[in-house]
Amino acid sequence: MVLPQIKGNHAVGTSYWKSSLPRRVFGSATLKGTQKPAFVLEEVAFQIFYPCEDKQAVKAAPFGIGWIDSPLAKWADGYSSFLGYSRWLLYPLILLTSIMVKVPAFSGPPLKPPPSEGKRWPLVFFSHGLAGTRTTY
Repeated sequence: MVLPQIKGNHAVGTSYWKSSLPRRVFGSATLKGTQKPAFVLEEVAFQIFYPCEDKQAVKAAPFGIGWIDSPLAKWADGYSSFLGYSRWLLYPLILLTSIMVKVPAFSGPPLKPPPSEGKRWPLVFFSHGLAGTRTTY
């Protein structure tokens, strides 16, 4: 099952990027069990969605990226903690969702050139919020 098709004038490509950063701790909050810092920044990761060549030109690029990424056990732990449900209740749902639901975009095709010489595509930043991730917005 793929999420609803994207309607528009262009096929959609996507690419995942991440970059390591020098470790930085924010604030003094700590985790209950370990007393380790709660807010630590070690890398920045993001998913880029962009217009790509039409569907015939991107045949080599895989279509449909996973809505939920691996490792699934981490997802189950995170959502069970956030929602207050048992990990064992959520894990089968997360597993099925990861197998069945795909984001309707091509993985890694080239960026489509802008329609006019000297023009650029618009750029939009989107934040997924507290309970989301780069693909589960």
